[in-house]
Amino acid sequence: MTIAVIVVVSAALVAGAAWGIYGALPDRLEGFIIALAGGALIVSSVLELIDPATDVAPLWTVAV
Repeated sequence: MTIAVIVVVSAALVAGAAWGIYGALPDRLEGFIIALAGGALIVSSVLELIDPATDVAPLWTVAV
């Protein structure tokens, strides 16, 4: 399963890089994709960093 995820993610990375070099997107679609990626980054940081930190420290300490 891990190998399959690595292959799919790597293929998406290469395809995205090729699209960025040779393709063009409309400005609205490009903005939507960037906003979606930013939201995914925020959710990922909350799940991987902030949520485990609240198990050992109060929320106000983690927020500071």
